[in-house]
Amino acid sequence: MYFKLIDLINSVSCFQLAFFILYLMHKGWKNVSNQILASFFLAQLIVIFSFLLGNFYRFGGSFHLKIAYIYFPFEFLWGPLLFFYVKSQLQQDFKFKKSDLVHCIPFFLVALFLLVFYYLQDIETKINIVTNNLIYKWLNYLSIINSLLLFSYNFTAVYFIFKFQNDYKNYFSFTANQKIEWLKKVMYGYILACIVTALTVIIQQFILIPLHILLLVLFVPYFLLFNILFYLAITNPIVLKLPWGKQTGITSTLNAIELSDCAKRIEAHLLSHKSFLNQTLTLHDLAQDLGMGERIISHVINSYWNQNFYSFINTYRVEEAKSLLDNFDPHQSTMVGISLDAGFNSKSAFYDAFKRNTGMTPTAYRKTKNPLG
Repeated sequence: MYFKLIDLINSVSCFQLAFFILYLMHKGWKNVSNQILASFFLAQLIVIFSFLLGNFYRFGGSFHLKIAYIYFPFEFLWGPLLFFYVKSQLQQDFKFKKSDLVHCIPFFLVALFLLVFYYLQDIETKINIVTNNLIYKWLNYLSIINSLLLFSYNFTAVYFIFKFQNDYKNYFSFTANQKIEWLKKVMYGYILACIVTALTVIIQQFILIPLHILLLVLFVPYFLLFNILFYLAITNPIVLKLPWGKQTGITSTLNAIELSDCAKRIEAHLLSHKSFLNQTLTLHDLAQDLGMGERIISHVINSYWNQNFYSFINTYRVEEAKSLLDNFDPHQSTMVGISLDAGFNSKSAFYDAFKRNTGMTPTAYRKTKNPLG
């Protein structure tokens, strides 16, 4: 039995994956998002542990032949599971449908293929398949198919994240930084790791890469990714489900007079009650305050002001911030304080909205009012 650097790295990865699966179960196993994420990490764990076990018993004769390649079908679950994790985070009432089982077809087909052409064979046939590199040719072809599927799932998940982020602004007056940024980090990190390993496999077809280097390049990117994700997960409440969900399309029919009347009513309410100072103001909150339907308010904001709810509320916050900056005292306040007092939930959101509405940063605006300040 040989224990090398790659075995040490994979041993640590297995421990981390097992730990995080237990962590997810402890934090809320009834949450379907946690179940999917734990299943994704379990599929990763099975692959890495199987490779690690195979390394330990590489010279163990028949035992190694029995367990070899048992991990391979589970690689075909990585893409679907991560895709469904993202989907479950972006949909409040996410549930699996029977039609979703179609995503498991590659897993079952590959498992059936290995069962028939390898595992049901006698020991001599297995030795022949391995020594003549037949198994490696099969797995190479299947790996190419898996890579294409994996990238398809990954980029579809990223598309859903950006689509949700865009639709989100029709319902909320604040940015979903923590949750959305977590999903982006998961997907970008995983895509990067997949690209590194895919390129390595392609290069290896043309240039002979020493085995110990090849294995490090194939496993270390995921090892680093797991470390980063585990740190972010433990230091932030990312395993909790998003408190919003997919909204239905908003349609409403108002004539020009009704549209104008509703617009005046909304504007008068915001100016008198200053509900935009609430950092977590939602379309639902405003609808309750006004006694109007969410669809009506959203339609008015979209049609009369040609804005989404997020941008519309931020115009009032920017005006409030300008008023605060006109009387800005650097000894008594800060830009962060101004942003919070104006209703923004972060400095970055404040700067972005201010520049979009005024064409200048808050600092530049302050200097126009007080060149010496």
